[in-house]
Amino acid sequence: MDSSSMMIKWILIIGIPVLCAILYRLILRVFFGVIIVPEDRIGLVTKKFVLVGRQSLPEGRIIATNGEAGFQAQTLAPGVYFGKWFWQYVIKFEPFTVIPTGKIGLVLARDGGELDTGAILARKVPCDSFQDAEAFCGMAAERAGRRRSSHPVHIVSTLFCLKSRRPI
Repeated sequence: MDSSSMMIKWILIIGIPVLCAILYRLILRVFFGVIIVPEDRIGLVTKKFVLVGRQSLPEGRIIATNGEAGFQAQTLAPGVYFGKWFWQYVIKFEPFTVIPTGKIGLVLARDGGELDTGAILARKVPCDSFQDAEAFCGMAAERAGRRRSSHPVHIVSTLFCLKSRRPI
């Protein structure tokens, strides 16, 4: 063997694994649809289109709960997820929502039914401290404000808006 073919052989033996180690996230995302959510973030999922089934959201809704295209109610907690292909899903990472100690959080819902006449705050809905958007939307909750105490939560920011206030 001459020196140039020996050099090419070593470049292939060493270069390809090194390149794969550097680009592993891109390779996993493109070929396997893998998403890795860091432990201090939450993944908000937007589905670009639907291959089979209902294509659009019901009238007046902004959150998809039955696999429709659009903002998805299900979020990605820290961990590894498969099948989130780049051509069908957009994943946006956001930090956990934390209400500072000594403050009260006012959670405003962007989706849901209208608030009852004369009501200031919406009725309580069992949705795991606003972490389960599917349960919130499925319980026909009203689109209005709710109180929340302080501790870290992963809130679906496409559905809920959080305002932190000092208690009165």
